[in-house]
Amino acid sequence: VVVVLMVDKEQHRIFMEFVEGVTVRDYLAEREHLFPDIDAQAIANEESDGDDEADVEAAIVAMDESKDEGEDEAENGQQVPLGALARRMGQVLGKMHDTDIVHGDLTTSNMMLRGGHEAQLVMIDFGLSYVSSLTEDQAVDLYVLERAFLSTHPRTK
Repeated sequence: VVVVLMVDKEQHRIFMEFVEGVTVRDYLAEREHLFPDIDAQAIANEESDGDDEADVEAAIVAMDESKDEGEDEAENGQQVPLGALARRMGQVLGKMHDTDIVHGDLTTSNMMLRGGHEAQLVMIDFGLSYVSSLTEDQAVDLYVLERAFLSTHPRTK
């Protein structure tokens, strides 16, 4: 989450840190050609060897090696495995919902990757957020994210 640096109540202004990085939306769009056309149900039915992180890493490396030699990686050299990114999104959203924070506008445009190879996921734009412990409100938050993924990144099913 972005750090609030100062609140000026008289001028009705909030000063927040600047997040150097790229939105998850742009990050995924740059890599859309890497997403294999595969059957998501077949993947769900596969037996896991218990080392999902290594499997995801190996798959991304294999896809990256099949790209043209001259093609650059993401801005700032970010090379985040997509499976790891998805898990990190779930962890961050789980922590938010555990503290009863409902974002209200969960899209990949409202998530940023900050810096380097081991990029940090940062949530932004809490303009529609509110506090609620209702499971239904948190479920709507996740539903909005699911719909955003399906419409913005259809090949990431």
